[in-house]
Amino acid sequence: MTDRPAVFGDTHLKAAVFDLDGTLVDSAGAITTAVNEIMAAVGASPYEVKQVATFIGDGPDTVLKRAMARRGLEVSEQDSRRFSKLYQDCSVSQSEIYPDILAALDELRIRGYRLAVCTNKPGQATRSLLGRLQIDWMFDAVCCSDECTHRKPHPAHLFETLQRLPARPCGAVMIGDHRNDILAANACGLPAVLAQWGETVPEAAPDLAGCEVACRTREPRELPDILDRLLGREDGVGA
Repeated sequence: MTDRPAVFGDTHLKAAVFDLDGTLVDSAGAITTAVNEIMAAVGASPYEVKQVATFIGDGPDTVLKRAMARRGLEVSEQDSRRFSKLYQDCSVSQSEIYPDILAALDELRIRGYRLAVCTNKPGQATRSLLGRLQIDWMFDAVCCSDECTHRKPHPAHLFETLQRLPARPCGAVMIGDHRNDILAANACGLPAVLAQWGETVPEAAPDLAGCEVACRTREPRELPDILDRLLGREDGVGA
């Protein structure tokens, strides 16, 4: 049984917790650039974006391990250090926000939702990216993998995010594109919305075996109405 934190926020507060890569921002191309820099350095063939998209979701270290393993290679300390910098530079400078995300975030805030980011991306890269995109001010809490003892799909990462808002699981929804997002939400008792607007190729679709998805959508603009419905507030205002 998961140990739940003892203290959460107001029972009337509504919260929307977002994953970052593949949900708020399109970073697959940027991360592919970083991966292929390493591939070139070790004399391996480059990857296409659709291939690298399947490596994303468990943090940058795992992205590199998966890319190297697919080429029959192991990650050296030098590779790891270089990729860490490339990942930071490329993901911050080249990632872009998905169309209609800003409109969805604006509407959620108008309807009284507190917004948070729960991501397996490291904190420095996350906050630099949100700042460059000028959306950092829209989020009441940001919780990154290197700021917690565990990362998604472990529920502790999502519980920590809720505490930072603060919000209760009964008033929150998790929105993400990856299996890890859905599993974390399931473990915490939150409805999970699968964000499918980044699934440009079949290879990018997550494996959802054993996951409980409350709703799926390919349109960010649908999120405010979806969240109101999932939380039993179809009038769009707080209970």
